[in-house]
Amino acid sequence: MVSINYVIATWTGPRRRGNDAHCKDNVYYLKEHLRILQKFNHNLSQITIVAPNNPAESKEVSCFIEDCEGELGGVPVVVMRRENRGHSYGSYSFVYSKFRQAFDYYIFIEDDYVMPLHHFDSKLVNLFENKKNCGFLCGLVPPFGDEGKPHAAISNGLSS
Repeated sequence: MVSINYVIATWTGPRRRGNDAHCKDNVYYLKEHLRILQKFNHNLSQITIVAPNNPAESKEVSCFIEDCEGELGGVPVVVMRRENRGHSYGSYSFVYSKFRQAFDYYIFIEDDYVMPLHHFDSKLVNLFENKKNCGFLCGLVPPFGDEGKPHAAISNGLSS
């Protein structure tokens, strides 16, 4: 069986303006992501939540993030903190550098996206394996700009 690290990049500061729950609660998206993740069948080996150091983070948010460490639906959960640099890609690079040899695959996902599909992990691995010379499986934006090359539309994807 392959080993998969499901890496969730999160931010613990304000992200939206307004009075809705997702505007007032700085970990609303992470809470919902974890709640939804538990509803679907998967064979993840680890869930890694990575948040940049945020000096303005509230105590309640800090406690919630730290309390995520442990287990979710039988899958170990690791919480990591890092320098606030590089947005989600910075989180992904940080986690990969720490666990480079520990897992066969890495699913990189932001907290405000979810994989609402049973066995999403094995389906992504199959897509990756069947795509010749694939290094990062993700959605692409058509070619644009000076270089005329496609680029990752969203930073969510799978790599090995």
